[in-house]
Amino acid sequence: SVRFAAHQLLTAADWRMVMSDVLSKIGPAAHTTRAFVVEAAPGQDNRPSWRLLSDWRAEGGAAEAGDVAPAPWDEALSHNLAARLKAGEVVTQSVGSPTRAGRIVIPIHVAEAWFGFVAFEDPAGNGAWNDAKKDSFRALAGMLGAAITRQNAQEALVEAKQTLETRVVDRTRELQEQMRAKERAHAELAEAQQRLIELSRQSGMAEVATRLGNFVFRLR
Repeated sequence: SVRFAAHQLLTAADWRMVMSDVLSKIGPAAHTTRAFVVEAAPGQDNRPSWRLLSDWRAEGGAAEAGDVAPAPWDEALSHNLAARLKAGEVVTQSVGSPTRAGRIVIPIHVAEAWFGFVAFEDPAGNGAWNDAKKDSFRALAGMLGAAITRQNAQEALVEAKQTLETRVVDRTRELQEQMRAKERAHAELAEAQQRLIELSRQSGMAEVATRLGNFVFRLR
């Protein structure tokens, strides 16, 4: 399941498109009843706001992700958890009554910044997670962080390329307009010179005619 997750996350164009498939593989393999990925965002009163990105449940398969909304895990995660996850700590919780599933929460870091977490709930409800499971979950969180980092870098590169192309197009348009303006100025200058030459020629012919007329008058 970890190998499948690595292949999916590191080859997909968008990690979000394959996250449900990844959780649906790892969840059953780890004998959990639920696996979900949450993004942390700034909230009110310095408390984080949680956005559910992907949610797999054994009884219902992949659930629909969505924006922040009240959820059974929201209050439990909101108390002093953010600081521990930011520090890179893997947190285990006993949620609700003894009949509720135990939970393990693994932080996701993207380019050394805390992004959110991936969490798993087990059917035993006692929060006992062995080292093999913890290692697998840490590996998944690491791959998620790497996939998000790679995608962010690609999106930033595409955006930078589009910005550069737009600037090149705009600059080319400006240069073309400058060239057209220069050509128009040269054409107008040439036309003005031609008019001046014509006027000079006409003025010269008038002067010659005047002199000729004066000469003829004197002969009389």
